[in-house]
Amino acid sequence: MSLAEEIHELHSSHWKIEQYHRVIKQVCHIEKFQVRRSKLILNHIFSALMAYVEIQKNQFERIFENVYRWQKKLFRPVIKNFIDDFILDKNHLLPQRIFK
Repeated sequence: MSLAEEIHELHSSHWKIEQYHRVIKQVCHIEKFQVRRSKLILNHIFSALMAYVEIQKNQFERIFENVYRWQKKLFRPVIKNFIDDFILDKNHLLPQRIFK
């Protein structure tokens, strides 16, 4: 194996590690937990890792290509429902039109 091929292989490995860290942080939210007990923290980390494995499996099976596009599509209805429920019966907060 030539030096150029070794460098290319190392760069590919490095990029895969970077992608792993980005997905596990941004999509699986491994750093975002609101518990303090060690057992619950370990449960959260395990769940985030299992979510990552499931995402990789789905990408491998071509269920979706881009994890960020999938995440956006997944959460769009959740956000819409939250907004709809939140503004329900709050029409009095909307600006009223004044007719002259």
